[in-house]
Amino acid sequence: MCMDVVDINKEETTDLFVGNDNEQDVLNTQLGVLDRLVALLQRGDLYTDKYQVEADVTCEPFTDRFENKLAGWVATFDVQVQNDMTIC
Repeated sequence: MCMDVVDINKEETTDLFVGNDNEQDVLNTQLGVLDRLVALLQRGDLYTDKYQVEADVTCEPFTDRFENKLAGWVATFDVQVQNDMTIC
């Protein structure tokens, strides 16, 4: 899960698309965080270190999941880790 607190502006809104909070900014930023993590697991340093995504990654946004006005994304994926341990 990647999430952040949504900041509600107490001033009257004049922009009908954005509204009076930064929910769109929070969703955009947190999706970027997940995108970076998945990129590292698929072809970055983590991939080279043998922490690799096994299948497709699914991301689902949430806005009203918690009481304290958190918004963000839930990512679901499996990570394959190399096991170099040998017991003989």
